[in-house]
Amino acid sequence: MKLALVICAKGVHTGCMRINSKSRTIQAIFSLVLLSIPLPNANAVPNAVTFVSTGNVSGMIGSTVSGNFRLTYFAGSISDVGNIQVVLKSVPSASGPIALANTSGSITPATGQSVQSLNVSPSFTPTIAGTYVLTGVLTFPGFEMWNTTSDIVFTISNPTPTPTPTATPTATPTPKVTPNNGGTDSNIGEDDGTTEDPYANLSITKLKNSKYLIKVASNLSEEDVLIKATKKGMSTIKYNKQTDAEGVINFYTTRNLSGYLLILYFDGQKFDSFKVN
Repeated sequence: MKLALVICAKGVHTGCMRINSKSRTIQAIFSLVLLSIPLPNANAVPNAVTFVSTGNVSGMIGSTVSGNFRLTYFAGSISDVGNIQVVLKSVPSASGPIALANTSGSITPATGQSVQSLNVSPSFTPTIAGTYVLTGVLTFPGFEMWNTTSDIVFTISNPTPTPTPTATPTATPTPKVTPNNGGTDSNIGEDDGTTEDPYANLSITKLKNSKYLIKVASNLSEEDVLIKATKKGMSTIKYNKQTDAEGVINFYTTRNLSGYLLILYFDGQKFDSFKVN
């Protein structure tokens, strides 16, 4: 009759010792238990990234002006951190130092697989009339393919002078005349506004279903525009579109635009271009 005693120990490494009573031999049997450690998702990168600005802004000397840079994207993981840094790109030649406020922002997703948004609204007080340009720099540490820039153009003019009221003689009072709907009141200043130059910004986003979302943001209300996609050795692709009442165009395309240069034209003039990575 054979007797055997089996002794087992549990842990990261498990092993068993068997003692055979007849042969008085000891057999050790060991096995390795692998811990199940979740690996990071190699595809957990930012997707559907959109980075837009307010375009052109008008203002006057001595009054604070501001713009806005808006970032939206789909975070694949909590490591998809988006950063916006605003810098002064150009100022009128006679301008002194400009102090910018609210020039940076950062967003760290609390969870993966979520939509994130970030707004940065820089502001400053211009000292002379002319054109000022602020550039917003978007960066994703570790995901340089999404790094890009966008500009805000500020057109600053001199303030409209307030008319000086004409003094009324006291010796012979002038009868008070109430102006009708077609008249004017000398105590009320005039402001005819400023003319905004046409602008249009082009952006493109690659979606998970391999489609591309093409967007145009402009001040061209209900106007015809042309978008061309060109690539060396390939036929040129044309998109003839019309902006809506707010100057916006949004549409999808199933064409593979990787490596193409997209160019936006209005009235035969090039307004913006974008290289698809």
